[in-house]
Amino acid sequence: MYTPATGNDHYPDSDNTPSGAYIFKPKRGDSDKKQYSTFGKITTMKFETTGVNAFELEYRDEESEEMYTALILTVPGANTLEWEVQLHAIPVSRTSTNTGKEVVANWDLVNFASANTFYTDSNGLEMQKRILNERPDFTLETHEFASSNYYPINSAIAIRDTNSGMQLTVMNDRSQAGSVLADGSVELLQNRRL
Repeated sequence: MYTPATGNDHYPDSDNTPSGAYIFKPKRGDSDKKQYSTFGKITTMKFETTGVNAFELEYRDEESEEMYTALILTVPGANTLEWEVQLHAIPVSRTSTNTGKEVVANWDLVNFASANTFYTDSNGLEMQKRILNERPDFTLETHEFASSNYYPINSAIAIRDTNSGMQLTVMNDRSQAGSVLADGSVELLQNRRL
């Protein structure tokens, strides 16, 4: 999760807008991701009639005792996994400091060298190449690393390993914001409470 800016960041030459409906802006001086919940357990299931395997990952928030799940489905013969992230409303107790929470879902791959490059769809059409802190038309100068490298993800975000050529593509079923802020780590903004 990220701690959102409240509008009093005092950036020079900025209107100091808070994070909100149309802007993702982590708090200045507190812009690193933090753990939102801890892994609890995994439950495995196999559906004999279809051969589908299911894995339910449970995560727990110690502060509010809320439980969150990620359901992973594998179909025999398919080279895809289906993920369903169940992140219910962010409890009020998690926002007791009046700063809000912006919770992301992460897919972290081990030994995956994406060379600060990833691809996002353009309004559900062709894939666009994205490079961290770079723009094709101008030199990017920013104090907001995460928000400057976040893009709308309408249908897919992908990374490709420069050594093996393997690719991970995360396809979402609704528009979200997302990025790849570190090699082999895809993140999508899952829920917010501001």
